[in-house]
Amino acid sequence: MDFNPDKLTGLLIDSVADDAAFALLPQYFARYANAVSAQIQFHFADGAVSIAHHGISDQVLNQYNAFYWQHDVWASGYERLGYNNTVTSDYFINEADFTETEIYNDLFRSESDWRRAVGFGATLEGQGRLFVAAHRVVSQGEFEADLVRHLNLLQAPLIHLIQARRRLTQGRGRLAARILDAELDAVIVADALGRVVYANAAARALFARGGPFYLRSCQIASSDPQIARSLSRAIAGACNGRGGRELRALSPFDRFRLAIDPLDGAQSKLACVRIRDEATWAAHCAAVARVRLGFTAAETQVAEALLRGLTPSDYAAQRGVSLPTVRTQLRSLFDKSGVSSQAELIKHLGRI
Repeated sequence: MDFNPDKLTGLLIDSVADDAAFALLPQYFARYANAVSAQIQFHFADGAVSIAHHGISDQVLNQYNAFYWQHDVWASGYERLGYNNTVTSDYFINEADFTETEIYNDLFRSESDWRRAVGFGATLEGQGRLFVAAHRVVSQGEFEADLVRHLNLLQAPLIHLIQARRRLTQGRGRLAARILDAELDAVIVADALGRVVYANAAARALFARGGPFYLRSCQIASSDPQIARSLSRAIAGACNGRGGRELRALSPFDRFRLAIDPLDGAQSKLACVRIRDEATWAAHCAAVARVRLGFTAAETQVAEALLRGLTPSDYAAQRGVSLPTVRTQLRSLFDKSGVSSQAELIKHLGRI
């Protein structure tokens, strides 16, 4: 494939804000280099990773970015060279030496054909490290000198692209964090091992309380062994693309509902865990409905009880009032909410 700087420039511009365009860059790179795979990744100083790849399995890539990139002989060589040097793998290490490394024995030994690499790396002061590489199997031959020269020309625009995407992502992240911090539910993003990547304000408060859910070695843990096992399996399943799951966690003092789903759009495989304290949620929804729909204080208490899962009979017995009185209040709630059944009322109040 001929090197087309105009097409590349267009892709780079689009890639600043468009994740789909960014994901196409390694594919373009691999086609141009006549390579079987390619990757562009930036390991930011704060631990975040921005990755685009083509022809590399998610399993290998996730393992590489979790551990092996720090021990990659090519990556180490890129870092020593610094900026403005495109090289082939043979520059750093020969085939015999490479087959003695951890990364080869753990990740690549199962592959039948030795791979050659070409690429560059750059360490940006205080920001992180950039690695760009394409890979051929040995039967395809060496990378051409013209390719190495063209990759040298790509370094500056690619670095500017990664920096611009990072600034944009940080801006989006701050906005998303402010929105999620206003959520009543605890919202947690975790990897397949249950390690917490993000927790909103409600989640941090939940962990700090030391109740049924807490952090242990940066992982979500539960004081209930059965819930802990179910939660661990659900998170791992969501990270592997399986559908969402709901759990219930009961304690003498709290009632929680959990929803675990795959995190859409994440470049790494992550799960989103929502934990709802049903008592807090019910009180909040009832209070909002009182203001918006004009519930009386007594009606608000009935609404809160229904949201917590109590029946009218349960509430009457708990409060020491007659069941006909509760039913009268319930009919008033129907009228003010514009619904005709208890199920519709609960659904309506939960959406306010």
